[in-house]
Amino acid sequence: MSCPPHFPELPQTPATFNWSPDVLKAYGIINSSYTRAVALLQQEDGDDDWIALGAHSLGKLMVQLERSAIVADGREHAKVNNIDHIRVERTGRGRPRKVVEPVWLAEAVSSHRKITLQALADALGMHRNTLRNYLKMYRVYNRYSDISDHDLDILTRRFKRLKPSSGLRYLIGFLRTHGLKVQKERVRKSLCRIDGLGQVLRKHAIARRDYYAPRPNAVWHMDGHHKMIRWGDSNNNRASTVLRYFLEAVQIWGAPSRMRGDRGGENIEVSVWMIRYRGPNRGSFLWGTSTRNTRIERLWVEVGSQFARRWRGFFLRLERLR
Repeated sequence: MSCPPHFPELPQTPATFNWSPDVLKAYGIINSSYTRAVALLQQEDGDDDWIALGAHSLGKLMVQLERSAIVADGREHAKVNNIDHIRVERTGRGRPRKVVEPVWLAEAVSSHRKITLQALADALGMHRNTLRNYLKMYRVYNRYSDISDHDLDILTRRFKRLKPSSGLRYLIGFLRTHGLKVQKERVRKSLCRIDGLGQVLRKHAIARRDYYAPRPNAVWHMDGHHKMIRWGDSNNNRASTVLRYFLEAVQIWGAPSRMRGDRGGENIEVSVWMIRYRGPNRGSFLWGTSTRNTRIERLWVEVGSQFARRWRGFFLRLERLR
């Protein structure tokens, strides 16, 4: 039996993903078996029959792990409810006709939605021109608002008085909440006219990597925000309180497929609820450090800049006046 002098090591556990306890246990078994097999293969007087039996058993274990991963993935996607807003009409010979619900289509292209026609057409499984024909037939218009630069500047100035540290995306959202759909370039030029210095300062913001989730409710991120506790904003950090607010969110938005949180004691009851509801051994609750829970940490940046920091300064000034 000819063997290479050095064998490669098994891949390390990924630092950016949390494996379930069963997967970690299986990885430990494979790693231990591999290490022992390498040591045995490097001996000249190894038992060939025992080595063949060990290799066969290790192969069966790897196949079972792969099957378990496929079953777990199928179990997750089987609980996804896809709402279809297209019905099929058969009017005679030939290909059946797709019909889109007009109320749903009007809501999808309304001014407060940020959905392009191409993305909407891809989601409906039709060509963009077909979607345009439906918009014309239902008299649903996906047009930009007819607003002058002067009126746009007035709204921009009003917004900057309310949110002086906010930028382009917040301004676009502000306009959409008022039923206005304005080209991004026009909004940017309006910001430059009203707040040119702020535009220059915001250009030096750190570029973050894109966040991706396969669908809504695929994963929720949770963490506590304690910047206002000093003034009685929250009187406890108990696990029962966190679970109560979590269940209130579930009643509104539905249950997530997975939760991501840190190892704080306040998250225990939520983790137990998720594992009982979604099932064990599938990552129903993903444990990890707070510093790697980037989505919720990024949210705290927005909460601080748009809300908490201003109130902290207000309360601190009141304390100095006493």
